[in-house]
Amino acid sequence: MKLRPIHVLALLVLVSSLLSAPRQSAQADLQVTGGVMIHSVLPDKVCVGDQLTLHGAAGITLMEDLPDSLAWLPVTRVDIHAQLGQVTPQQIIQENDFYYFQFTYTATKPGQETLTLTLNDDLASTQETFQVEDHCDYDAYLTEVALFTADMEGEHFQSLSHITGSGTLKRDRQGSQIYQGDGTWHLEEITLSKPSECVQYSVPPLIMSGPFELDGRLADEGDTIDVLLSFLPRQGDPIRHGDAICIDADGNVGTAWGLITEGDPALASKINATFPAGGGSQAVEMTGAGLEMVQSVGDLDYTATLTLLPH
Repeated sequence: MKLRPIHVLALLVLVSSLLSAPRQSAQADLQVTGGVMIHSVLPDKVCVGDQLTLHGAAGITLMEDLPDSLAWLPVTRVDIHAQLGQVTPQQIIQENDFYYFQFTYTATKPGQETLTLTLNDDLASTQETFQVEDHCDYDAYLTEVALFTADMEGEHFQSLSHITGSGTLKRDRQGSQIYQGDGTWHLEEITLSKPSECVQYSVPPLIMSGPFELDGRLADEGDTIDVLLSFLPRQGDPIRHGDAICIDADGNVGTAWGLITEGDPALASKINATFPAGGGSQAVEMTGAGLEMVQSVGDLDYTATLTLLPH
């Protein structure tokens, strides 16, 4: 009598096994088809450091009718693998026969990348292959020499200016075609003329600096990049431009000095240029209301070069 509970327990385990085994076998032998895809459009240029959110879809379909006594319990699993970069998550599982999903791809190495998505242990798969570039940002360098000549109230004025600038144009890390950046310009202006009443005249060079903005867009074909450099006026407190000294024919000594204040942003000059995607160097022209104002009162002869180097 003491052994009966043991026999009863063994019988229950056996019956449970017999009832469940055919159900599992039937599920494994079902005829199922399916598919998986990435429906995001990859950007024209993918760069090391880019982080892309990609969207896809996966589904499975039962290809036969089941008896009323057997239920189909679909499970759709997608495994995601990147040959060079990183993906998150690496596996997506849902207990249904169709769903949309998204995952994040991060480019970590340059070269030919292959994304592989596999559905339910090779039931179906898809691949996306693209190139990952190492250098996608740009360093921008500006150099300009300008000679300004004017007759002001009967006096001849002439100055020589040297402008340099450097900045970085950075690509949006979501993989778009838009670039943005900034930099700093530096100006040194030397006065070459002297007032007519001065036998001797000296004035220190004008030295100042300020910011500029950079905007760019990669062409749809990915072969060129349009660049806009926008000068911004110097900001901050007025600065004193050093003393000018004038000695006339009688030996009298006179001095003068000036203040350099903030400029008007509406008068700032701009530079537009188109470069090959690999960068380069080219002569450029400036535009803007401030430039037109200067040219309206004198003759401005300048040469400017903008250089764009992959970074």
